[in-house]
Amino acid sequence: MKSIYKKTFARKFGFLLAFSIFSSGAFAALSGTYTIDATSNASTTNYKTFASLASDLLSGTRADGGTVNGPAVSGPVIVNVVKGSGPYTEQVTFGAIAGVSATNTIKINGNGETLQFTATSSAASYTLQLNGTDYTIIDNLVIKALSSSMGRCVHLMNQADYNTLSNCLLQMPNMTSTSNIYFYYGITNGTSSTQTYANAGRENTVTKCTMNARAGGGPYSGIVVMDESSGSTVKKNYFTDNKITDFYYYGIWTYYAFQQSIIGNELWNTGTSSAVKYGMYNYCYQKGGDYTIENNYIHDLMGTTTQYGIYHYAYYGTGSGDMKIDKNRVILINQPTTTYGIYAYGYYANITGVYSSSDNYIQLEKASTGANAYYYGLYSFGAYYLTSFKKASIDRNTVRIKAYAGYGIYGYVYYNSSFSSRASISNNIVDMAVDYYGYGVFAYCYLNNQPVDVAYNTVVGRTFNTSSGYKYLMYIYYVDGVIHNNNLLSIDNGGTNFGIFDYYSNGSFSNNNIWDANLGASFNFGARNGSTVASFDDYKTQFNDKNGKNLNPVLGNIPAGDFKPTSFNFVNLGIPVNGITTDNAGVTRSSTPDIGALEYYIDVAFSNFVITKTTECGGYKENFTVTVTNNNLIDIKDVPVAFTINGVRKVSEVIKATIKAGKSIDYTFTTAAEFNFPGVNTAMVFLDGTDDNTSNNAVTKTITITNSPFGGSIVEGASFPGYFRQGGSGGTTANPDVTVPDLEIIYDI
Repeated sequence: MKSIYKKTFARKFGFLLAFSIFSSGAFAALSGTYTIDATSNASTTNYKTFASLASDLLSGTRADGGTVNGPAVSGPVIVNVVKGSGPYTEQVTFGAIAGVSATNTIKINGNGETLQFTATSSAASYTLQLNGTDYTIIDNLVIKALSSSMGRCVHLMNQADYNTLSNCLLQMPNMTSTSNIYFYYGITNGTSSTQTYANAGRENTVTKCTMNARAGGGPYSGIVVMDESSGSTVKKNYFTDNKITDFYYYGIWTYYAFQQSIIGNELWNTGTSSAVKYGMYNYCYQKGGDYTIENNYIHDLMGTTTQYGIYHYAYYGTGSGDMKIDKNRVILINQPTTTYGIYAYGYYANITGVYSSSDNYIQLEKASTGANAYYYGLYSFGAYYLTSFKKASIDRNTVRIKAYAGYGIYGYVYYNSSFSSRASISNNIVDMAVDYYGYGVFAYCYLNNQPVDVAYNTVVGRTFNTSSGYKYLMYIYYVDGVIHNNNLLSIDNGGTNFGIFDYYSNGSFSNNNIWDANLGASFNFGARNGSTVASFDDYKTQFNDKNGKNLNPVLGNIPAGDFKPTSFNFVNLGIPVNGITTDNAGVTRSSTPDIGALEYYIDVAFSNFVITKTTECGGYKENFTVTVTNNNLIDIKDVPVAFTINGVRKVSEVIKATIKAGKSIDYTFTTAAEFNFPGVNTAMVFLDGTDDNTSNNAVTKTITITNSPFGGSIVEGASFPGYFRQGGSGGTTANPDVTVPDLEIIYDI
């Protein structure tokens, strides 16, 4: 027994000695490469758990009662989680780490392994927490919160700065709670609450991560940032190229935050759940309204009540950057009730950069009839009563609405005294298919110190289910110093419709094209200050648009999203507008621009013009044939063609057949050309209009016409004073069958 006791004691002592050596070794600063491998023994280079690594990286008081003297990190640290060694079921907290810096970072390579935890306390529901932790990079790790009633995958707090989460998978597969304190990733000092406003962290990055739960489930929010409710210190964070799905209320939720950068994320739900849904919600009251929100894709929010793709509230917002909501895609199909694509509110914002809500694509579509749905594409109060913004731009957006009622673009560029350059609502495409009421472009541009260009917009009005209600392709309200040029407005809808409805403005109008495709009796070209303008001539007079147009632009395929004109009667009819040099697609405008949001290129070439004869008598007729080539990427039809003979007697026709893109047809004129001029005649076949390449618009051919007999009277000569009679006696010129000495022959030439 004694010997066994000693042996046992010796083993215990050996273990304690090894542990003591290992632990005391941790007092030395970490630098270099380490592993986390639960299947191998702990050593000076291997940790069996995440928690043991976190413990060795703590600065200040240690769990074993000792203290770290000096930095915990003396150089860059790389920790590789050994593939196949997990999953690791533990709750991990990394604290403040002495010695870390932009150079001495800590990088944990997860190698696809899993860190998971089932929370039992709502106040400590996290799986991984960075509590005051700086300069830590976590890459390619699966992080799971497994509870059905509580959970946070990653939680940053207490000034956790300069941390990166990349290529990770954050999952809450069992979550059913709808409490607002749970999320995939959060920067907040709140534990039992999310909305605790303090300096929780700045300069943190989440990139290329995927966050998901279950269809119809998931946490209240995807990404959360809660900042201080007062103060002006910039605490910027970066969320880029993430895929966030399965959230109850918010995909991304920021509150009182400054200058967040939200770029390239995809936000959606895989199942339906009740509640208002926000793809993105940013509340910046009296704080940093200057955000960068670009290239995000928001779709299928799957709620049963009001939906917002992007909601950005910058009331009294401050900051020195730009407020940019650009290049986002919001596609919400068959939403049951009120839906906003982008809602931007910047009332009284004191932001010294520029406001831009441009290059967005918004499609809000009620796929079936049923409950009335009110849809708002781009609802922009973003430039309202601004005191510092230098410019406002609502440009190059495409908005498509199919609903009971709604607005395409609501542009509120109002009461701005600090603009240093012209504002613009330009190059937008709005497709409105509504039943009850619809506003294509609603421009409220009152009392700005710079002109506002409402120009080059294409607005199309169509029928959704019924042909009733009121539609305003362009509604101008209390507008001063606004230039309305080159807008293409086309309606194909029943009900009471207006091209331009202008209410108490003194803006100028020029070169707007208003087309009623339906030719309905209820269509009005406009209204001014309450007086209806029913005819196009009255429009030109009342709006002083002497160069206004009433032409069919022959738009490509509207239901398929092709809004490019194809008419040869419509090309190059615009006028340059100050400072607007590109179109909706970024194509450079020509010196003779096109009307509408799209600068379109049309080129047809004429060749193989054949006249079958080279010499003929006067009165010769022939139907010309010519080869017409479509040098475009789109199909075209209704090509106007004409021919002349010697530059006169123009004959015009229209080729009704469709000419496929890049293809040719042989066209034969239905009207024959007739040649009567003696000598060389020049025939020309040409485009009876204009296109963007005039070098190949005409071909010519010549034919010689022989002179008809002319001179003195044609009289009987002595050698032939008569004629031969058919079946006669066979007389000769000297002895005809019948002598007719007084015969006069008249030629009809």
